[in-house]
Amino acid sequence: MREKTIVIIEDELIIAKDLQAKLEMEGYVVPEIYSNGKEALSMIKFIKPDIVLVDIQLETQFDGIETAERIRLYHDIPIIYITAHVNTEIMERVKLTQPVSLLMKPINYTELITAIELGIYKHKIESQNKRLLVELQTIVAQSNIQRNMKVPVCTTCNKIREDNSNWLSVKDYMKKYNNIEFAESVCPHCLEELFPAALGVLKNRAKMERSH
Repeated sequence: MREKTIVIIEDELIIAKDLQAKLEMEGYVVPEIYSNGKEALSMIKFIKPDIVLVDIQLETQFDGIETAERIRLYHDIPIIYITAHVNTEIMERVKLTQPVSLLMKPINYTELITAIELGIYKHKIESQNKRLLVELQTIVAQSNIQRNMKVPVCTTCNKIREDNSNWLSVKDYMKKYNNIEFAESVCPHCLEELFPAALGVLKNRAKMERSH
């Protein structure tokens, strides 16, 4: 399994070095520490980290929130904020950037590791879902039946309406009109939400298989 890479953007060098040391002790790769948001943005495309830790109060051209927003838009990398201070105005700006977590200084390292692991996992699942949606949209776009048609979709349950006003699930609709069969499965997110014990068993089994 590839080691997970983390970039730290923090202008307090002592805090940044401590973060780097603790994360490397946990097995993460922390190749660079940046005190400047603009410099970090120019290098992240080459490093391609799994997640970025960024201090909100950067005393540079871009503060931490603006830096995070540019990372999210241009590189699609999950963000964890670290900060010593937060108020209503800051929190409203933070929400718009959709971070996976916000941690207060001094950093609790158990909380940090948990936030990192959940953030990377959540981003992975969301990326997979986006790819599947694009693939499904491509199938529909290439279908002669669906071409140049507007398909009414319920905004609440995502069912699709036929011409006779009958509503079908996406699975039933694709099977009926595009002859697509769906294999039954459970995605990791739903497995974690609905069957946490089963997920734990699967993870332990995977660890045992990797150790042999």
